[in-house]
Amino acid sequence: MKKPHPPYVGVTGITSPKEVKEILKIIPDNLQRKVFLGTLVSQMTLEGKKNNVPSRYPDMSIIPDVLVRDERIAHVIHFSPGQQELSIESLRKIARLGKENIDGIQLNALWPDPAVLSAFKKEYPSIKVILQVEFIEDIQKKRQRTVGSIANHASRYIGTVDYLLLDPSLGRHIPLNPNIILPYVRYFSRNEHAFHMHVSVAGGLSAKRIKALKPLLSECPTLSFDAESALRSSSLDILSIGEVRRYLKRAAQLL
Repeated sequence: MKKPHPPYVGVTGITSPKEVKEILKIIPDNLQRKVFLGTLVSQMTLEGKKNNVPSRYPDMSIIPDVLVRDERIAHVIHFSPGQQELSIESLRKIARLGKENIDGIQLNALWPDPAVLSAFKKEYPSIKVILQVEFIEDIQKKRQRTVGSIANHASRYIGTVDYLLLDPSLGRHIPLNPNIILPYVRYFSRNEHAFHMHVSVAGGLSAKRIKALKPLLSECPTLSFDAESALRSSSLDILSIGEVRRYLKRAAQLL
């Protein structure tokens, strides 16, 4: 029987080893989950170019130093291939960069080729793959995909994706609406044994907004969740350690 994937609390937007060390000092003792620290990588930065948002996408040369080891954390690279198709070469490059210190790769890519992920998992079986779901079916009509539609797409990744990330905002800092996302969480939680994917959610989460997770955690106690934009300073667009501290404290209380 396949071992279940451990639930996590995510903090995304790490850009320096200093931030990692500061976060290690503030992880609550009563937080019974690993903290997944996410570092953003785009196709541009992977190719050695500067991203249009340099405050969030560090230079690739810095990333190996960010991957500080500690049993309380895991390191996840959030990769956005942009307009390009996801390639095995890009995934290999990321994996080689981290050597043994990358625990996971989150794909901010819209339904990538399952064959690419299958080939990657054969080469790097220990690296967890988190797939961000394409939630919007028709952007102009603002029509979101049905549970059935997402399930049909997700079924193509059985055996290659470890976590399915449900983020209706797609990283746009739109607060999570538990009423909208609950049917999706319910379905994938109840069918986790069939998909072999652990369900995760994101969407404007912070210490103030984390209470939106209560009905979702009631349905799925092992639900994972991740936060990024709301943990940053609005003026400087840098990670706010104070916000991270309050977020992790509230997460520990909620769980």
